[in-house]
Amino acid sequence: MDFNMKKLASDAGIFFTRAVQGRH
Repeated sequence: MDFNMKKLASDAGIFFTRAVQGRH
């Protein structure tokens, strides 16, 4: 479960970062 949460958080972080960069 810890690994799953880590992967989910990482994917969310990357998605959020890409979304912010794309907006700017």
